[in-house]
Amino acid sequence: MNVRIVCPEFTPVGGTQLAIWQLARFLRGRGHSLRVLTFAADEMPEVEVRRIPDAMFSGFSRTLTMRRCARRDARVDERRYATGPDDPEADVVTFHACAQWRIREMQRGRVRFAGRSIRDLVRPAYLRAHLAASAVLERRIVERAVAGKMVLTAVSVSLADQLRSAYAEDVPIEVTPNGVDATVYSPSAIDGVREAARLRFGFANDDFVIGFVGGDWHRKNLKTFIRAVRTLRKGNARIKAVIVGRGDPKAFADEIPAGGVEFAGISRDPVELYAAMDVFYSPSPLESFGLPALEAAACGIPIVICAGVGLLDFLQAGEAIVLADPFDSDVAAATLAQLHEDAALRASLSDAGVRAAERLPWSRGTVAIEQRLADA
Repeated sequence: MNVRIVCPEFTPVGGTQLAIWQLARFLRGRGHSLRVLTFAADEMPEVEVRRIPDAMFSGFSRTLTMRRCARRDARVDERRYATGPDDPEADVVTFHACAQWRIREMQRGRVRFAGRSIRDLVRPAYLRAHLAASAVLERRIVERAVAGKMVLTAVSVSLADQLRSAYAEDVPIEVTPNGVDATVYSPSAIDGVREAARLRFGFANDDFVIGFVGGDWHRKNLKTFIRAVRTLRKGNARIKAVIVGRGDPKAFADEIPAGGVEFAGISRDPVELYAAMDVFYSPSPLESFGLPALEAAACGIPIVICAGVGLLDFLQAGEAIVLADPFDSDVAAATLAQLHEDAALRASLSDAGVRAAERLPWSRGTVAIEQRLADA
């Protein structure tokens, strides 16, 4: 079949983007004809990519531009797939977030902001306005699903519940979770590059490295991560941290300890960055799924995450350490100190995390989406 994907970015970087990249790779491998409408893209063999120009580069402008382009560039013989409200007439839409729910979380104080620049000061107001506009578009997608005009999926049970709570309790939503590629993310994969990865950041063999992966640092609560590391380094300078992803370190300049924290930027080969870590810690209070944590677990890295993460829908006891309060840096520091001191606990979490990742292969959700597109 002919399939069109509409998404803001078509790259193997980040959670949502990587999930779409994996879907495209799967559909291409199954012999389907594929084209992608997007703002930014890496090339994929045998996939037609159309890059959409947008002069404003703001979140809401990009959403409207993408929806307009999706309408104008439709072909009768195509099955249409989109992420969130990017294509108002898609046959299948996968939600990776719920704007209305995130507005509620901001009102509850579960999204907090750092920095003192003008941009940092206006960020909360802009984000609220953007989320409010996105919620209107999301509601239209949900109404189409309720009317039977499209299929709606979500990447976790928690996200499906959020969408129902925000828009319509009777909306049909199929859960199509994100997943990992065991041929890429595995303990053996990081073993081969661990020494080089740590050397790249100047980490010694006996350093204990705590890792963070993700963009959107305010929403993902990077401030608490940095505070926990700062507390730990007061008692042990061998504890270090590596922060992977796109963001502005200057917004957290008042919190960053002197030395020991490396900002790695983004990478299209994240395995080499996971290889530098001894523990993965995400203080994010709200994640629809939380793919980086699953990637780290697949590599055999013990993971520390917070209640409210969609990945927990698929984990069992003992496969991760879960913090009840994502903003309590002292508890986080104590937990990480325990992991530093207890090699047996790290080994147990490592083995359990690998088993958890084996239950979530990247093909699990893509097979279901292919079938829904075929049924359209």
